[in-house]
Amino acid sequence: LHPDSINAKVNLATMYHQVGDYFSAENLLTSLVRRDPTNYKAWFLLGSVFSQRKDIHRSAESFSTSLQLEVTTPILPFSLLNIFV
Repeated sequence: LHPDSINAKVNLATMYHQVGDYFSAENLLTSLVRRDPTNYKAWFLLGSVFSQRKDIHRSAESFSTSLQLEVTTPILPFSLLNIFV
């Protein structure tokens, strides 16, 4: 895996969240959404982290952002378009 892979970092943040290391998860996810503000998975997980930390306002904002982004995310990446056309 490439060390700058956003998917790898989302997976790492998921692991932090699962073991209860919400501080590390929040730091990593905050960095990720700054770098890729359209990543709905990172926003959703960030909302979950905020929820666990009882930060309801930030949790709601993150979940809302995630939902807005998810409905605009293509089912398949545009890079596969040439294969199916």
